[in-house]
Amino acid sequence: MVMVMRQVRALGAELGLPAALVERQPFPGPGLAVRVLCQEEPYADRDFAETQVIVKIMVKYASMCVKSHALLGRVVNASTPQEQSELRRISSKSQVAATLLPLRTVGVQGDGRTYSYAVALSTDRYPPDWEDMQYLAKIIPRVCHNVNRVCYAFGGLIKEQVTEITPTFLSQHVISTIREADDVATQVSFIYHTSL
Repeated sequence: MVMVMRQVRALGAELGLPAALVERQPFPGPGLAVRVLCQEEPYADRDFAETQVIVKIMVKYASMCVKSHALLGRVVNASTPQEQSELRRISSKSQVAATLLPLRTVGVQGDGRTYSYAVALSTDRYPPDWEDMQYLAKIIPRVCHNVNRVCYAFGGLIKEQVTEITPTFLSQHVISTIREADDVATQVSFIYHTSL
């Protein structure tokens, strides 16, 4: 599969197709079920605490630069000056929390499937600045290679570390719920984009 995707992307680039089309996630992909975060019990490997600190540094980047936190260099070494400037801008204007979740999720990084942590972004601001959230969702997995998914947690700022989870499994009810949520998100996205 990985080799085929690389060949298809190389052919698309050779044909002069736009990068946004060549690099996009293949369709049909794994479907909506891959969006459901399922785990029976909390999962935290040896790197959990350090990764939690790094994602917090990213969403509080402006204040962390002043404090010069020991792990700040990990963010600086994995990002460009422009990306650091954007992190500084985002972290200066509104309070965003990044919480490493104690579970592993299925994700795609590059052309390969991974089983890594998920990060939940949250804020007290409503509505959240979705462009800032999207930017953080792209840069966090690039800096923390053991994070393959970033999601948004509705309901206000998450102030405490999440240590417990609700055991969740793929069932017909769960899949029906995600279909309904996807339909609502698609309708909202359509309304938003047509109003621009």
